[in-house]
Amino acid sequence: MRLVSPGSSGRHLSRQITGDTKLNARKSKGFTLVEIMIVITIISILLGIAIPNFLNSREKAKSRSCIENLHMLNTAKEQFAMANGIAEGGNVTQGNILPYLHDTRFPSCPTGGVYDIAPVGENPTCSILTGHYPHVFTPTN
Repeated sequence: MRLVSPGSSGRHLSRQITGDTKLNARKSKGFTLVEIMIVITIISILLGIAIPNFLNSREKAKSRSCIENLHMLNTAKEQFAMANGIAEGGNVTQGNILPYLHDTRFPSCPTGGVYDIAPVGENPTCSILTGHYPHVFTPTN
């Protein structure tokens, strides 16, 4: 089988084949616009899923930290009341329960809420009571 067409030399045909090969090699060197667009679309979908979950987990962690602070305040308040013979309904101040806390300073809400210690026998509260993750302490028996 002969690749040379009538009336042309073999060199001319070999140049055409070589030229086509160079064009094909040049096309395969990078990414096409469609491939880049597909990758960008996939990344944006993943980010659209990940970012809201990340923000929700941060808010949930702050709420849990606040509830743990309220639990710590309640425990310190009850210890102070038992140690000093204060009956239910008796008022307790921050200064009274500070020695019963694990830290040397009064805890603060991670989202900026304000704590109310409440009288002995009642649960301490945080000013942030609404939202997806309210800061409400409920003691377990």
